[in-house]
Amino acid sequence: MNTRLLRSLPQWTLVVGALSLSLGLASSAKAATLVLVSLECRVIEDDTEDECHLEVRSTRLRSTGVTHNYRRIMRPGNVWNVNQRLVINDTVRVTLYDEDGSGLFDPFDRDDFLGHLDVRPEPTDGTRSFTFNWDGAHYILRYRVEADPVLIRPSAPPAARVPYLPR
Repeated sequence: MNTRLLRSLPQWTLVVGALSLSLGLASSAKAATLVLVSLECRVIEDDTEDECHLEVRSTRLRSTGVTHNYRRIMRPGNVWNVNQRLVINDTVRVTLYDEDGSGLFDPFDRDDFLGHLDVRPEPTDGTRSFTFNWDGAHYILRYRVEADPVLIRPSAPPAARVPYLPR
């Protein structure tokens, strides 16, 4: 084997690496960070307290994404500082339920749906509010969407001169 060719292999690796870096950025150009700031309880759905279940999942039909679940017992006047950051690259649905034990004592008493919000991976101008008010409840979710800082990368160095390969 030609030793000149072997010495030029690292240069070929640099060229291939630069090409894969630029192609990889194009596929994740929509990524952003969803920040769940807080959930405020104004009116509960149950008599004394709600067992809140905040769920975040992809809205795509065949999504392989992970579902994020957060739980907290809430009473009127409570503010839950959720403070969770989730990287999203597609529309996600944030749903709030009041858990009713999922049939532990009464198999016909299903969890109460309190509403949902669809969030796109596009930065917001500051923090936004959304009201969950189904089934007599009143909750206010504060959230924001930030541009993903991972996408702001320096460009790859220019590819090295590709040596002539003898036949």
